Amino acid sequence: MLEYSLKEIVIISNNKIYKMKKRILTPKRLLLVALLSLLSAPFVWSQSYVEQKIDAKGYLYIVGGGAQTYRMVEQYLNLAGKGKKRVVVIPFANKNFETADKAVKKLIMQYGVDSYDKIICEKREVDSKANLKLIEKANVVWFTGGHQKKLSDWMLDSELLKRIKEKYKEGTIVVGGSSAGASIMGDYMPTGRGFAFLENIYVHQHYLARKRTTANFAALRKHPTLRALGIDESTAIIVKPDATFDVIGKSRVLVFEPQNLHNKKEGEGESFIVRILSEGDSYKF
Repeated sequence: MLEYSLKEIVIISNNKIYKMKKRILTPKRLLLVALLSLLSAPFVWSQSYVEQKIDAKGYLYIVGGGAQTYRMVEQYLNLAGKGKKRVVVIPFANKNFETADKAVKKLIMQYGVDSYDKIICEKREVDSKANLKLIEKANVVWFTGGHQKKLSDWMLDSELLKRIKEKYKEGTIVVGGSSAGASIMGDYMPTGRGFAFLENIYVHQHYLARKRTTANFAALRKHPTLRALGIDESTAIIVKPDATFDVIGKSRVLVFEPQNLHNKKEGEGESFIVRILSEGDSYKF
C-alpha cells in the first residue's frame, strides 16, 4: 500500500477546511479526514505549481471512466451549440477498435446526432486525407477508453491531433474522452506525455473506484510544477473557456495543489491542498 509522510495536507470539501500535520497518509486516511468536521485556523501557503491558462474558445468534457448517465452525454453534446452535431470517435486506445466504437455509438446515437463517423486505421494512416477531412467537418470528437500509452503512441505528434487542438482553440470542436481518453487530456498522464489540452495539469481516472487516492502525490513529486486531477467513475468535468471547470456526475473530483515542492527545507515533508468537488461545484484554474 502506498503511503506518504507529509509535512501537512489540507483537504477542502464543501467549503470547509480540514488539516492534518505530520502524519502518515494512506488512501483510507485521506478519505477519512475529508469527513471530519473540524474547521481549521487561517493559514498561508506558497504554491509550487505553474498557473494553467486556457487559450481556447472550445470546451473539454473529461470523464473518469465507468458508466455515464444520459444527462451527462446530453450535456456533452450540447456543448457544440444549437446547430448540427457531427461526431467523430477515435478508439485508438482500445485494443479492439470495433468494440469500443459500438459502445460509444449505442450511447450517442439516441440523441439524434446529425452524423457519426469513426477513425479506424493503421498507425501509418493516422494523417490520411480521409481522416483529416472527417475532423475538418466534425464539431464533436470523442477519445474512447483503453490504454492511454497506445493512444499517445499513435497520435502525439500527428497532424490529426494538431488539427483537433487548433479547432478546440478556435471553438469549432468539443473534445471529450473517458478513462484513457480522459488522462490523455493533461500535460502528463500515468504512462508519460499527454496531449496537453490542459497544460501544467496531470489527469488520473477511475480515481476513487480503483483506490488510486495516493497516486497523484507521486506524480507531483515527479512533476512539481503541475497540479493533479483525480476524476472518479461516472463523473466528469466540463472545462470552459473562462479557465474554470464544472463537475457533473455521481461521484467526486479531487484537485491536488502542491504548495512547497520548490521551497521546502531540508528534511521537511511536502505540503498539499486537496480539494474535493462534487456535482455542481466549480474550480478556477
